[in-house]
Amino acid sequence: MEDFVKRARESTVPSNFGPVHVNSKINIPIIPINRWQLEDKKQLRKCYKFDSNNEKNLFVSQLLQYESTVDKHAIEIKITKDCVELLVGTTDLQTLTDLDKDYCKMADNIFKDVVYIPLHGFTGNI
Repeated sequence: MEDFVKRARESTVPSNFGPVHVNSKINIPIIPINRWQLEDKKQLRKCYKFDSNNEKNLFVSQLLQYESTVDKHAIEIKITKDCVELLVGTTDLQTLTDLDKDYCKMADNIFKDVVYIPLHGFTGNI
C-alpha cells in the first residue's frame, strides 16, 4: 500500500489543472419557470407567459399538434393576452395518469423550444 501511495505522489500527472474560465459573452436566456399546481389531487394547472403573440401562437399550435398525435387532450386551455393556462387530468378516472404527466412534460418542452429558439435566430420550421 505504501508503494502505491509513493508512486501516486511521484506521478507526472499534474495535481492542479488550473482555474476554469467561464465565457461571459454567451447569451443564454433566463426562462422563468413556474411549477405545475396540483388541484384536488387529480388535476394539474400551469400558466405559461409569453413576450409576444408569435411565441404564444406557436406554443398553442405545437401543443394542439402534439394532442392530435397522442390522442390526449388538456381538460382546459385558456388563452389570454400574454398567458396560456393549461388544466390537465383524466376526468373519467378522477386521478392523474402517466399520460397526464407525459402531456405536462411535453408542454414544458414545447414552451422551452418556443421561447429559446427565436432568441437564437432559428428561421426554419419547428
